[in-house]
Order: sequence, then C-alpha cells, then structure tokens
Amino acid sequence: MFPNGLKNASDKQLLNQIATGNVKAFRHLMLTYEPLVFNFVFKLVKSGMVAEEITQDVFLKIWERAADFAHVESLSAWLYTMGRNHAYNKLKEHAARRLREQDYADNQKQICDLEDQIHEKELSLLVHELVDQLPPQRKLIFKLKTEKGMTVDEIGQFLDLSPYTVRNQLTKSYGKIRKLLTEHACFLLIGLLINK
Repeated sequence: MFPNGLKNASDKQLLNQIATGNVKAFRHLMLTYEPLVFNFVFKLVKSGMVAEEITQDVFLKIWERAADFAHVESLSAWLYTMGRNHAYNKLKEHAARRLREQDYADNQKQICDLEDQIHEKELSLLVHELVDQLPPQRKLIFKLKTEKGMTVDEIGQFLDLSPYTVRNQLTKSYGKIRKLLTEHACFLLIGLLINK
C-alpha cells in the first residue's frame, strides 16, 4: 500500500485509498483530523452533542464520497469549511425549529385566550340569565352591588333598606346563582358524557 506506512501518506493518497474502501486509511484520517474538526465545530455551536453529530456527518461524507474529494489540495482547510457549513446549517435549522415552536406556542396561547374569552362570555351571559330569574328587589340589589359597585350601606340608603336586609338579599342572590350554576355545570357534564 504505502512504502513508509500510513503515517507518511499524503492527504490525497489517504483519500484515494479511502475511495477504494480502505478502512485503515479512513481510520488514520479520522484519528488525525477528528479532534481538530470537533474543536472547531464546538466553538461555533457551543454544544458537545451537536459538535459530535456534525463531526460524524463530515467524516461520513468523506467515507461515502472520497473519490469526489480527490481534487482537494488542503484537506484540513476543506474539513474546516465543511464543518463550518454543517454547523451553520445546523444553527439555521435549530433557529428555524425554535421559531416554528414559538409560533406554535403563540398560536396555542391565542387559541386558549380566545377559548377563555368565549367561556367568560358564555358564563357572563348565563349569570345575567340567572340574575334575571331573581325576584325584582333582589335583582336590583344584586345589580347595584355588582354592576354599579355600590356598598351595602349605599344600597341601603338608596333603596331605604337596612344594611342587614341588603346583606341578607345579596346572600340569598349569591346562593341562588351558585346553585343554578352548579346545576347548569352538572347538566353540561351529563351532556358531554352522553355524547361521548
């Protein structure tokens, strides 16, 4: 093969031998250049696992297409260029994936926000329907408290009622609405289970 062994073989001779399937020549080439390529790529990608993957890709390409690289004058410069190109492609791919993931997360958040708004509106409409079912005086007291933000004393003065009466009416209103909401939730749950 080589008169002085692999150690004295030129890069071109090694590539020619690799092109014929010489595993020893390929191993020698890897032992010589793999640490250099790995260190160079690691500085670019800042990840040992990614640098290892890129380094393996570079040498796999050499093994598979050594005959195509016979024209290479400086193997080390060519390996650095190939490592750099692989690293930039990997970084671009990673950035694009992160962008897609961020877009997906943003879309999911918008969907969840929209669903929350819809549920809020539905709940608000339901509460309004339930408030409309309250007796007139209780309904007025409830609306003055929740829509106008009046205190118990202010409502009492406005309607000429004692604070105790106002508090009692509000307690009954909240209890009735809570009960009706619970019943409504049970009906929804039963409907969901039946429709499964």
